[in-house]
Amino acid sequence: MALAPLGYELWNHVLRFDPEDPIWPNRDRFVLSNGHASMLAVVAAASYRVKAVNPEYEVLGQISVKLEDIAAFRQIGQQGAGSSEYHFVSGVETTTGPLGQGIATSVGMAIAQKFLAARYNQPDFAIFDLQHLRILR
Repeated sequence: MALAPLGYELWNHVLRFDPEDPIWPNRDRFVLSNGHASMLAVVAAASYRVKAVNPEYEVLGQISVKLEDIAAFRQIGQQGAGSSEYHFVSGVETTTGPLGQGIATSVGMAIAQKFLAARYNQPDFAIFDLQHLRILR
């Protein structure tokens, strides 16, 4: 949790993210390229009351991470059994570990966003706002 102050600053002052709609296409994506610090992503999801999303990409009414989930962190069979997993914790954009693959994944996500913007943005309607595209490490 040494990254908690950084997480606070990111989620409160930098990231464009809507906890009510965690699959909003133009959101900033936070990729934690260090599985050992995955508690940060889980606590952020709980603190900001990120809504749960099912495998069909439907936003559900309940929050993704509850206090009981944090209490059971790193327990086998629980939501946070290891590194934060994509599809198990809403707000976790990709599964990464301590091997540094998060930076490559982040670059791929940025390239995909530029591709989608080029294909779908209209002069008077930008679905993907590239002015806010950032890669933070």
